[in-house]
Amino acid sequence: MEKKKDPIITLMRSVAIILVVLQHALKYSTNQTMFSFAKVCYAIDVNVFFFISGYLFEGKKSNYMGKNVPRFIIKKTKELLIPYFSWSFLIYFGVYFAYIIPGMERILEKIGFERFTVQEI
Repeated sequence: MEKKKDPIITLMRSVAIILVVLQHALKYSTNQTMFSFAKVCYAIDVNVFFFISGYLFEGKKSNYMGKNVPRFIIKKTKELLIPYFSWSFLIYFGVYFAYIIPGMERILEKIGFERFTVQEI
């Protein structure tokens, strides 16, 4: 039996996707109004996705967690945090070492990377 999709959740996801696209499109706008709108989109878009995830997870929590909460936490740590930190490490050091290559700093800045220090993170 096919599960019915909640139209409210579908609408919220659609709005959040549009906000993410607008935020990325307007992020570098020179028009102050558009730039301000991009900042508003930035404040809302990802939060909507977190809200939807939490709402959907709460309804199915017993299916995910069962009776063994520590095992659930360990499993989610392996599935989410290990890949997150691995990719963060690779990207951080990839960009860091790319700045060592002559002329690469100018290329990276053109595509949106900015030089930063560990204290700024």
